[in-house]
Amino acid sequence: MDARLPEEILREVLAHNILVEHDHFFRFHGHIERYHPPAPTRCSDLLLVSKRWLRVGTPLLYECVKLSTAEHAAAVATLLRAHPHVGQAVRCIRLVRGGALGKELALVAQCVPKLQSIFISLDIKSKNSFIGLKKSLPLLRPTNLIVEKTGWRENRKVVEVRSLVHAAIKEQWTSLRSLTVSAWCSPIEQNEKFINALMQSPVEEFVYRGCFPGQWIAKGVLEKILRQSHVKRIICRGLLHEKWTRQALQENGFSDADIQRFSFVHDSMDDFRISLSPAAEESAITPWIISDEED
Repeated sequence: MDARLPEEILREVLAHNILVEHDHFFRFHGHIERYHPPAPTRCSDLLLVSKRWLRVGTPLLYECVKLSTAEHAAAVATLLRAHPHVGQAVRCIRLVRGGALGKELALVAQCVPKLQSIFISLDIKSKNSFIGLKKSLPLLRPTNLIVEKTGWRENRKVVEVRSLVHAAIKEQWTSLRSLTVSAWCSPIEQNEKFINALMQSPVEEFVYRGCFPGQWIAKGVLEKILRQSHVKRIICRGLLHEKWTRQALQENGFSDADIQRFSFVHDSMDDFRISLSPAAEESAITPWIISDEED
C-alpha cells in the first residue's frame, strides 16, 4: 500500500502528525499552556515505517528546530551538512537559554538558507559562549525575529549579545519584517538602544507581549515607535491589557489616530487570568521572573 500512495498524500499525512504550529513553537517561557511538541517516539516510529517515509518525513521533522545545548547543535549541524535537502526545509529556529550560541551554531546557520523565523533568548549565563551567534547573524536572512528575556538581572554576556542583535536588526537583516519582544525584554536604557535599532530597520510589524510598561509611555519609547512610518502595525498580545493600555495612552496625550494603530490579540495568559480572583489577577499582571545565573 505504501508504494501505491501518492507522495503528495503521504506528505500530507506525515505533516499532520509531525509539523508543529509556529505560534506554539515560539511561545514565551511564561505561558501557562506550555508548548508540547509531538512525542519524539511517535515521530520516530512514523519515520521507521519505510525508507520512503523516512525520506519524506525527515524534512518535516526539521522544519522547526529548537537548540538548547552545544551538543545538540553539533548533532543537528552534522545531519544538515550530510543532508542538504533537510537544511533547505528548516524554517524556524529557537535558541534557548544561551546553551547553543557557541561555534556549533555557525555550522547550523550555514545550512539553513530558507530560514524565516528565529527566536533568541537573552537568558544567557556568564559561562555561555556566543561566538557562534556572532558568526551566524550575518549569514541569516529572517523575516521574523522573536526576542525573550525573563528577568531584569544583566551580565556582560547578555549586554554583548543584545548589542549583536541590535546591529543585525539595523545593519544586516534587510529582510526583517516582524519583531516580537517579551514583557521583560530589557531595562529602559536598553529599550532606547533597541528602539534606535528599530528606527533604522525595515520592520513593518512590532509585537509586544503583555501590557506596555508605564516607563515606555513616560520615557517616550512608544511615541518613537509610532513616529516610524515603516512600522505599520503595533500589536499587543493580551486582550486583558487593552482597556488599561488605551486609557494610559489617552491620559498621556496620545491622539485617537495613534491609539487606533494599536491592535490587541489573544494570548494564552488571558485564559489563565480569567479564572483568577480579582486579587490574584492583580498580581498575575506581572509575568514570572527568572533571574540569570551569575559566575
